[in-house]
Amino acid sequence: MRILVVYLLFLIGSLIFAQNELRIGLKLNQPIIYISSNYPIEVSNADEKKTILVDTEITLTCAYLKEGIAVSEKEGKLLFISKSPVSLTPKPPVDSTDTAFTSIYVDDIKNARQYRGYMEVDFTPVALNIINIVGEEDYLRGVVRAEMNGSYPLEALKAQAVAARTYAERSRGKMKALGFDMDDTTRFQVYGGMKMEDNTVNKAIEATTGMTLTYKNQLADTVFSSNCGGWTESANCAWGNNVPYLQSVSDMVFERNADKESTSYWTDFCTNFKLSFCLQPKYERVENYRWTKIITREELEKNLPVEYQVGKITDVLITERGNSGRITKLTLKSIDKAIVIDRESNIRRAFGGLKSSCFVIDCYRDESGIPVVFILRGAGYGHGVGMCQTGAAGRADAGWGFEKILKFYYPGTTLRKIDK
Repeated sequence: MRILVVYLLFLIGSLIFAQNELRIGLKLNQPIIYISSNYPIEVSNADEKKTILVDTEITLTCAYLKEGIAVSEKEGKLLFISKSPVSLTPKPPVDSTDTAFTSIYVDDIKNARQYRGYMEVDFTPVALNIINIVGEEDYLRGVVRAEMNGSYPLEALKAQAVAARTYAERSRGKMKALGFDMDDTTRFQVYGGMKMEDNTVNKAIEATTGMTLTYKNQLADTVFSSNCGGWTESANCAWGNNVPYLQSVSDMVFERNADKESTSYWTDFCTNFKLSFCLQPKYERVENYRWTKIITREELEKNLPVEYQVGKITDVLITERGNSGRITKLTLKSIDKAIVIDRESNIRRAFGGLKSSCFVIDCYRDESGIPVVFILRGAGYGHGVGMCQTGAAGRADAGWGFEKILKFYYPGTTLRKIDK
């Protein structure tokens, strides 16, 4: 009976651990991938019941074949061809206290990256995908430092850890059709593996273990941006989604109400430095708080995406702003045509990749009235929705705890802890 109880407890523990794992797409659509480990690697294929233990000093090669995955030693010795995904798991001794990790690279060993957890190589009709199966808290070690500077105050890092954990939980299964939860890029969250780990960041993650943000008992969409410039933006203005806890809030130290219908307000706002929590020169370059970009008419016309080309531009008109000052509609005019660009991301892209869409325009024209140069003076870095990361650092320096920071940037949400 005692043996049965122990077995059941082990089984339950294993299921809980498995539920806490994430599948992260790392290297996608690759013809060949090289893999090694600081410990022997167990190479297995459950479907075909193949298991091989490969010594530490051997680098494995997984190459795409039409019929599956060719697993071999880098020197060329073929181990087997798999018609289903292959798992590669570091196998440290039972009594080892060292961290086991795998290294992967696709071209030069100098570009190898180390990851906790284990790897799975899957294949599509045309190439290989490598997936890191990793515990959620270990995943966060490679995310939080990649998304927020490790020199930021501990309370800001804690807020980032909760936001990143919530985002990861909410993203489970988003790319299920491809065999993983999310990838390692800005499409979800930047994940750099072990090279991004930092002792202070790890303390922040450990201090908030299992904590997520919820709204009405559902995981919140904890988006964030680098620097709001003074006002965060609402999800409705940025993306057309009205989310109750993603509303525009002021990051200014003093100013709360403003005549935002006035052009002069935004000219002053974008041109001058305002005392804000996100004005933090010791944590982030001031060029991300207030910036200037000079672009000629010819450059703008040449680099415009095809769908926004109007010919010879005669004017650029700002027709709509969000509460943060980010432009949500902008009109490009030529002699016989006008095109409206909407959404802040499209506007930033149209101008060659601006830091934000919160800007004012000075236009210098030739004698015939045709624009020659546009000078853009702007505020902030990123879409501005949700938590302002630099603002979080400023608030932490002002004595705010991470719970207060999160409630400010995600008003109406609840901090929840689940022990796993």
